Formats: sequence, C-alpha cells, structure tokens
Amino acid sequence: MVVLVSIGDGHRMGTGDEGRVEKKPSRWLRRWGWTIPVGLALVIGALLMINLLWTAAGADRTRRMDAAQKTFTIVVGLGGAVTLAVLIHRQVIASAEHKRQLEDQTHRIADAEKRFEQAERVAAENLKHARDTAAATQKDAIEKRAQELFVKAVDQLGSDKAAVRVGALHALDDLGQEHPKRRRAVMDVWCAYLRMPAPSAPEASRPSEEGKPAPGPAVVWPTEELQVRATAQRLIADHLRDKRKADSEGPVSERFWGLMDIDLSGAHLHDIDLRHCRFNDTLFSGAEFAGDAEFTAAEFTGKAWFDKAEFVGVARFLGTRFAGFTRFTGAQFAGGAVFVGAKFTGYAEFAEAEFAVGAEFNRAEFTKTAAFVEAKFIGDAAFIRARFVRGVWFEKVRFAKVVWFGETVFTGAAEFDKATFAGAAWFGGAEFSEAAVFDKATFAENAVFDKARFAGRVEFDRTEFAGNTWFIRTEFARPGRVRLAARLHLMFAHELPEGWRAAPPDGKPGRFLEWDPVFLAAAAVMPAPEPDNA
Repeated sequence: MVVLVSIGDGHRMGTGDEGRVEKKPSRWLRRWGWTIPVGLALVIGALLMINLLWTAAGADRTRRMDAAQKTFTIVVGLGGAVTLAVLIHRQVIASAEHKRQLEDQTHRIADAEKRFEQAERVAAENLKHARDTAAATQKDAIEKRAQELFVKAVDQLGSDKAAVRVGALHALDDLGQEHPKRRRAVMDVWCAYLRMPAPSAPEASRPSEEGKPAPGPAVVWPTEELQVRATAQRLIADHLRDKRKADSEGPVSERFWGLMDIDLSGAHLHDIDLRHCRFNDTLFSGAEFAGDAEFTAAEFTGKAWFDKAEFVGVARFLGTRFAGFTRFTGAQFAGGAVFVGAKFTGYAEFAEAEFAVGAEFNRAEFTKTAAFVEAKFIGDAAFIRARFVRGVWFEKVRFAKVVWFGETVFTGAAEFDKATFAGAAWFGGAEFSEAAVFDKATFAENAVFDKARFAGRVEFDRTEFAGNTWFIRTEFARPGRVRLAARLHLMFAHELPEGWRAAPPDGKPGRFLEWDPVFLAAAAVMPAPEPDNA
C-alpha cells in the first residue's frame, strides 16, 4: 500500500514566471498516474488467482471451494485497494493542484501589486516632471515679467513728472515685496536715486574735485522733487525698520527686509526718519541732512561712516547702537547733536568734527578707542556719566562753552593734550582709572575737579588755569605719579589738594619755578616725606 501511495504522489520540479521555482505535477502523471497502482494490483491479483487455481486443479471439491473463496477475497481486496489508491491519488493530485493554484494566484497578485506600484511610481514621476516643468516655465515667466517691471520702473524714475517718479518708487516697492531676491536691487536703486544731484542744480554749485563746494549760487531743490525723495526715504526706512527689542527673537514684520548694506554717500536727505532701523555696512559720507535726522534706537551692525556729513538740523542718535567702525570725521553738526545713551562697541572717530550748537553724549558708552582729536564744540558739550572703556583722545579739542564730564568714567587712558576749555569745565566726580593727561591744556574759566578720582598717572604739565580752580576732595590713588606744573592766575581763588601750595620764586627743587607779574607758577607734587631721624 505504501508503494502505491508513493507512486501516486509523484511530481517534478517546474519553473514559474519571473524565474521562481515551484513544484508542479506532470501532465501525464496527473492524468494517467492512477493506472500504475491499478495495473500492479491487477497483475498481483491475477498471479495469486492463477496460483490458487493451479494448486486446486487436482484437489477435491472442498479445497476448490476454499480456493475460489480466497480468490474472491483477493479480488475484492484488490478492488478495494485499487479504489483506495485511485481515491488517494486523486486527493493528492487535487491538493497539489489547489496548492499550485493558490501559489499562482498569490504570485499573480504580487505581480499585479508590483506592476501597480511601478505604474504609480512612473505616474508620480511623470506628474512631478510635469509640475516641475510647469513650475520652471511659470518661474521663467514670472522672472521675465519681474525683470520687465523692474526695467520699466527704473526707466520711469528718469521721467520729468514727479507723479510718474513716485509711482515708479511704489512699483519697485511692490516688486521687492513679492520677489525677495530683487530686494537688494530695489534698495540699491532707491539709494542711487537719493545720491543724484538736484535736477535744477547749476554746475557752479556742485562739489569741486577737492570735495569743497565750488563758488556759485546755492543748490535749490524743487518742492516736487523733495516730495519724491521723501517717498524714497520713507520706503527705505519702512523696509529697514525692526521695532523688536535688541536680542529679541519675536516675530519679524513682513515689511522688514533684513540687514542690508546702504550707500547714501553724498545724498541729499531731508527730514529723514530712520528710527528703529537696522543696517549692516552703511555709508553716509558727505551726505547732507537737511532738516532733522532721526536715528533714535537704530542699530548699525557693520561699519557706519558719516565722515564729512553735514547735519543742518538736529541729529538724534538716542540709544543708537554702533557695532562696527564708526566715523564722524569732519562731520558738521549745525543744529545740535544728541548721542544720549548711544553705545559704540567698535572704534569711534569724531576727529575734526564740528558741533555748532550743542553736543550731548550723556550716558554714552565707548567700548573701544574713541578719538575726538581737533574736534570743535562751539556750543555746550555734555558727557555726563559717559563711559570710555578704552582710551579716548581729546587732543587739541576746543570747547568754546561749558563742558560737563561729571561722573564720567575713564577706564582707559584719557588724553586732553593741548585741549582748550574756553568755558567752564566740570569734571566733578569723574573717575580716571588709567593715565589722565592735560599737558599744555588751557582752562580759560572755572575748572572743577571736585571729588574726582585719579587711579593712574596724572599730568598737568604746563597747563594754564586762568579762572577759578577747584580740586576739593580730589583723590589720587598714586600720588607719586602726579605731576602738576601749572600756571595759576593770581586774581582768582584756587582750592588745591591738601599738601599742595603755590611755590615762591625761591622754592625748593621739584617746584615749577617761574615768576610772572600776572601768573604764578605752581607745583602740585605731594610734599616729600620727613627724613627718618633714626
């Protein structure tokens, strides 16, 4: 029986689609495989019957009946076995066929899914390509249109009609707002327009090659042109203004275009308002600020150059932050300069600057070196509670009126060589941590150093005090490094530190010995210690 089942389960190896290998019964075995066990059964049965019949041929009737019965039993058993073998064979064939159909169906489903995924992938790639192509085409069209609008607006800025020029400025504004990549170009165009000379400016009134105005009538700016320039100034300020507090990470206005380099050198600016604006590198060299100039709470993250700029009105820099190299060399402040609370974290240079009305630097802070060499303060000057972290130079500076340095902190060296104080000079409560040098300085009126503190070297060599002089409660941390060889006017009172006195002509060595009928030479060295009798 085992032999029959084994023969009925015969199969062969087959190869499916796409290289897969599967077990599949042969077509002949599926159709005629049942004949093998049947034929074997019949042959075995026939042999058994022949053997029985042959044995019982010469036997008695009982033995023949017994042989016939056994033969019948064998035939019936063989028939049952054949039937069972056929049924088992069919069952095996059916099971294998069902399994094969399931496998084929599974493979067909998998193949269909792969084809579907591939079709989806191809469709997605085609769609993406189509979208990219459409986007590129649209972008090219937009860029082309933007370029056309930009060229048209720039061309309209040359129109002789003020309304057309104002419209061109607003067209550029819309273009920059919609196209961030063009904001730099738009800002450059606005700045270039403000740098252009007045349309009606005669040749004789324009600057000469030496940088000074050439002789001739003054430049007259048409009212309409001033309106156009006011529009350009307002748009520039609108896109540079960031009202967030310093170091704040809050939301930025949509109108803020970020930090930009600004070049307005030589520009004519009228009543410009740049409060809360933020700049990168900025050039205002030679610019003319007609009317007031507002820079309150502005921030210059790069260099800020105002050299030879002219401020006709009040220049306000309240709380302004200068992070880079700042230059006001040769600048003219005709209407007052307000730098209250300003912070200079880079080098600050005010050499040869002229302050015609007044200058306020109260609570200003200079982190690095500051230079006011040969500057002119025609009006009052105030540096109350200002702070100079590094060295500061006031060499050859002229203070025409009152100057206040009350409670000012000089952490670095303070140089006032050859400075002229034509008005009263107040240094009450000032702190000098390093050298304080007033050599050849002139104090024409009152000089007040009450409660001032000198921690480093102090020099008043050949300094002239023509008015009242007060050193009341002045502190010298290193008296051995104090040098005061000054000329004190006899007609005024002088309050000198304890131990100081005017030296007579025959004074001891170490005093500044020079007699003058108007001035008395005075030495300001602490008295020598008493000799040790021991």
